[in-house]
Amino acid sequence: MKRLFYRFAVSLMIIALTLPISTQAFGGSTDAEARTQLEAFLTQKGILLIKEFYDLGTVPGMYGSEAHFVAVVIYEPGRENQKVKGLKIEITSGGRFEKKESSFLDQEELQELSDAIQYMIRLALEWQGNNRNYTEVVYSTKGDFSIGFFQNGLRQTAFASSGRISKVVCFFSQVQELKKVKSLVDNAQDLLATK
Repeated sequence: MKRLFYRFAVSLMIIALTLPISTQAFGGSTDAEARTQLEAFLTQKGILLIKEFYDLGTVPGMYGSEAHFVAVVIYEPGRENQKVKGLKIEITSGGRFEKKESSFLDQEELQELSDAIQYMIRLALEWQGNNRNYTEVVYSTKGDFSIGFFQNGLRQTAFASSGRISKVVCFFSQVQELKKVKSLVDNAQDLLATK
C-alpha cells in the first residue's frame, strides 16, 4: 500500500515540477492569466476589502491529512453588488512534517466540480470488484485543486491535492469519502447563492 502511495506521490511531483516549465515554453497561460477571480481580487493592493468566511467543514484523510472547505465572499465597501464569491479548499498533509496548501475556486466552477465528483463516485462503483491496471481519474481546477481516485488491481484510493509546485496531497481511506467532499461543495453553492 505504501509503495502505491509513493508511486502516486512521485508521479504528482514530476507533473508538478514539469508543468510550469512546459506551459511557459509552449506559449501557454502565465500564472497571472491562470488565476481565479477570487485570487485576483484577494491580491489587489491599495483598496479596502471586506472578506467574509463561512466554515463548511472538513473531510479527514489518512495519516492525519485533511481537506478543509470554506466559502468566501469578498467585496469593497459601497460595492456590495460586485461581490466575488467562491470556495477556499485547504489541504493539510499529515505526518511529522505537516504542510498546507490552499486553492481557490470561483463560484462558477463549483457545479462542474460537483458534477465531476458525482461521475467519479459512479465510475468507482462500476469498477469496484474489477481487476484493473493502475488507472487514475482526476479533475483539476484553475486554482490548482485536484481531486480524483486511482485503482490498482482491486484497490481504489481517493485523493485531493492543492498547490502548483509544492503539491500537498490528502489520501482518503475510501473512495466513498468523495461523497462528503461533494456534499461540502454543494453546501457552498447553496450558501453562496444567498450571499
